[in-house]
Amino acid sequence: MKVCMVGLETLPLPPILGGAIERGMAEVMSLLSKRDIELHVISIAHERINKELLEEHKYAHFHHVKIPFLIECYPLNRFFKGFYFFNKVADIINRIQPDIIHFRNYPTAVFVVSRKIKKQHKMIINFHNMDYGWNFFAKRLDRYLFKAGLRRVDLCIAVSEFIRMHLLDRYGKYIKGKIIVIPNGVNMEVFLPKPAERSVLRKKMGIGEAPVIIFVGRIDPRKGVDILLDAFTVCKKSIKDLRLIVMGPLGSFWHNKPQKYAQYIKQRIEKMKDVLLFSPTYDKTELASFYSMAD
Repeated sequence: MKVCMVGLETLPLPPILGGAIERGMAEVMSLLSKRDIELHVISIAHERINKELLEEHKYAHFHHVKIPFLIECYPLNRFFKGFYFFNKVADIINRIQPDIIHFRNYPTAVFVVSRKIKKQHKMIINFHNMDYGWNFFAKRLDRYLFKAGLRRVDLCIAVSEFIRMHLLDRYGKYIKGKIIVIPNGVNMEVFLPKPAERSVLRKKMGIGEAPVIIFVGRIDPRKGVDILLDAFTVCKKSIKDLRLIVMGPLGSFWHNKPQKYAQYIKQRIEKMKDVLLFSPTYDKTELASFYSMAD
C-alpha cells in the first residue's frame, strides 16, 4: 500500500521548527514505516532540510515544495501561500499515485487538490482544532470551500469528542457517517518522567525543590500566556516559593518578527520575580527533560 501524508503550508517536515501537528505526523509516520507501507510526505521546503536530516528520517520519501519569495511575504502569504502549495501537492500526487492521501486540518486543501488530481484516491482528513483552514479574503468563501472539500473526503478524524461534535454541528450534512475520534498519542519511550534529569536541571537553574509550573508553546494571544501570568501572581500569595518557566517563540510562525502581544509578555516577565523565559527547543529529547522539571 502507498500512503501520502500532506503537511501544511506553514511549517516543514521533518518537524525542525516544531509544530504540534507536524510533531504528531512525524510520530505516526515513524510507526507506519514499520508496516508494509510505502510512505510519501509532501511538505514545504526549508533551508535547514538537507541530506543528513533526511537520512535521519528515512522512514519516508519526502517531497518538498519551494514557495516563491514574493508569496512568502506578509500579508500575501496569508492568502496565496496555501493555494500555491496545495496546487503543487496535486502535481506530486499525480506523479506518485498513492492509494490513500492523508490531509490535516484544511478542508480547502482537499478541494484544491481534488480538482487537479487525475485519479480517484481515498482521502482522509484529521482535525486538530476549531479554527482550521488558511484564510481567504472572505470567511464566507472559505466556509463554502470547506464544504466542497468535505464532500470529497472518505473519512474525517477528530482528535477529541469535543472536536467531533463541533464538526457535526457545523458540517454534519457533509460528514455524517464518516467521522471518528482518534485522540493524539504520547511517545512513552521519550516522554517518561526522568527523576535524575529533573534534579540536575533544577540544580543548574537554581530552582532546588521549589514547586515549578512550566508552559511550552508559542507566545501569542491564542495561548493565553497573559492569563497564566495573572494566575501565577494570584498563586504566589499562597505558595511563596512557586516558580514559573515559559518556553516558546515570541509570536506566531507566520510573522517574521515578534508581535505586540509577544513583546508585551516578554516585558512583563522581565519585571516579574520567579518567572523565567526561555527560547524554544524543537528537540523532543530536550523537551522531555525540560518537562521532567515540572510539578
